[in-house]
Amino acid sequence: MMKRVEANDPASMCQLGCYYYHGHQGIHQDYARSTELYTRAAELGNSYAHFNMAGIYRQGGDLKKAKFDYEAAAMAGHELARNNLGCIEGNSGNMEGAVKH
Repeated sequence: MMKRVEANDPASMCQLGCYYYHGHQGIHQDYARSTELYTRAAELGNSYAHFNMAGIYRQGGDLKKAKFDYEAAAMAGHELARNNLGCIEGNSGNMEGAVKH
């Protein structure tokens, strides 16, 4: 996996980011490293990395950044990102936007 990450493979970056985020596969939990890997993978167009970054931003209370990454993931076909956009819109009182998503 490390060779694929070094070769700028976004799927491998995203997967390794998950390992760092959750502390799996013998890797110690490291949110900063996880975020770095997700960001690089998202810049390369990985929808799962955008989705994961959106979750991090949403959990941290930054809905503007969360919406940006959810939208990028949704435009790439990530269905749960589209659902979460609808939830954000609905929770903010924008029912028209919620229904759109």
